[in-house]
Amino acid sequence: MRVHELAKELGRPSREVISVLQRLGIPVISHANTIDDVAIRKIKEWYAARGLYEEPEPEPEEIMEEMEVEVAETEAEEKAAEEVAEAAPEVKA
Repeated sequence: MRVHELAKELGRPSREVISVLQRLGIPVISHANTIDDVAIRKIKEWYAARGLYEEPEPEPEEIMEEMEVEVAETEAEEKAAEEVAEAAPEVKA
């Protein structure tokens, strides 16, 4: 994510976000710099601790999409397990 995108999400000016990132030890010099997930988490926590940012609640569609992905992954795992079980020779005791 670029600094200016994060600033927009936070509702803060890019210059302010750059200053905070620098104080947190994250090397940025421009609004166009890219920052990683760790830096994003740190600055959101910094703003949240000061009451200047609150993580938005996920939209219902996003929750449903996540659930569908989890179901699809579970179904794929079950199918793979069945295929392994079918391919394995039967052991007689």
